[in-house]
Amino acid sequence: MMVLAMLSMVSAANATIFRVSNITGSSAPYSTIAAAHDAASDGDTIMVDSSPNSYGDITLGKSVVLIGPGYWLIANNIAQEGNNTATIGNLEISGEGAVVEGMTISGMANIQASKVIIKRCLLNKGTMDKCITFGAGGTSHCVIHQNYIYGQINTYKNDAYQTSYLQITNNIFIGNTSTWDLISKIDNGYIAYNIFVYGRIPLPGVYNTTFERNIIKSNNSVTENNNNTITDNFVWDAWEYKTSMSDIQMRDVNLPEEGKAYGPFAGNDPYVISGIPAGPYIEDITMPTTVELGSSQEVTVKIGVVQ
Repeated sequence: MMVLAMLSMVSAANATIFRVSNITGSSAPYSTIAAAHDAASDGDTIMVDSSPNSYGDITLGKSVVLIGPGYWLIANNIAQEGNNTATIGNLEISGEGAVVEGMTISGMANIQASKVIIKRCLLNKGTMDKCITFGAGGTSHCVIHQNYIYGQINTYKNDAYQTSYLQITNNIFIGNTSTWDLISKIDNGYIAYNIFVYGRIPLPGVYNTTFERNIIKSNNSVTENNNNTITDNFVWDAWEYKTSMSDIQMRDVNLPEEGKAYGPFAGNDPYVISGIPAGPYIEDITMPTTVELGSSQEVTVKIGVVQ
């Protein structure tokens, strides 16, 4: 069983880590993300325990780091028992430089600030709609990286409100129809090393954007317009990706050899199975079941590191 090393309120390098769990009886000092966010300052980290219960809608108004344990850990034989995700509903981000990693987002992530990073998250709104939106102007230099996205990225308003310098890399996109637009309304973006399953990439309202090293299906309509650079993508008809959210096994991808330099598992920072956050975690703990009163107790902890 993998247990993430989630320390509570440990100060290091002028930052503080706050641990949150909404499970009754947990030793975590905070039971809601909102309470931990209120206590946190810019640069602090909020680490969220897995739970069968949603943590509800969340607003991040500070440049904090919100970290969960990842998702589908049991399905991918990373964890053998217990709950394996931390779920939130709608996510509103107004804190410049905020980071969200390793979470399951069941609502819409609405980004209203610049330099925001959403990384290694599962975004599944439950209906094929906008999963990530950007507010009315002013957002720039955001990163959407290594996510599993069951839906669309879009600017919330209209073509007059573009988000600029957006990086969309190493994600897995699932659409619901071959004519459903998966990305739209960005300017000066970089879209690379993604796979687009059952949805099209016409790039409506996208300007001055580079679209490269992605895996697309031949019936996708990838349109060059508005000074976009669309080059060196891999067209692949023989899908091995499953589109079911419940039985996905991303390690079973069977790309032909010439396609392995494309898509989410390629590039310098490929997709991470089950969205496990970067950093140390406890792989195993060995300790005696009993110890005599007054005697010392020997505990062995095996630590792994996720890149």
